[in-house]
Amino acid sequence: MAAYFFDTTALAKHYCLELGSNKINEILQDKKNKVILGECAVTELYATLNKKVRRSEITRDDYYTIAYKFESELENGLFHFIDITALVIKNSKLFLLYHPALRFSTALHLSLAVEVFALKPTVVSADSHLVETAKVCGFKVLNPEK
Repeated sequence: MAAYFFDTTALAKHYCLELGSNKINEILQDKKNKVILGECAVTELYATLNKKVRRSEITRDDYYTIAYKFESELENGLFHFIDITALVIKNSKLFLLYHPALRFSTALHLSLAVEVFALKPTVVSADSHLVETAKVCGFKVLNPEK
């Protein structure tokens, strides 16, 4: 079984056709793979979809269709979640201190990935700062856009 930790840039590619969607869907179609998300990815996905509506990349109807599909896949156990704990917050602060190019959400996703480091997950993200920092931390990484 292979483990993958998706940040929201990777997750969104499953629901919106864009560069890298094929790689994401290949990972998700293999039932032997375990795909892990931080619980913050749920809210961040909805925010990403709202942004796509504002930019006219998707319609409001698309938004509702995607949200319904996402919620259905959650119920069917497609994703496994990591909770945000006090330790995750502490580690995200440390990431921000030592890697100032990171944004809050990127540091939070990295801190959540650290929680499952023992599973040797591949960190999947289209965020170049997250990918580079994850490499430094000893993770295997996959940028689905490359």
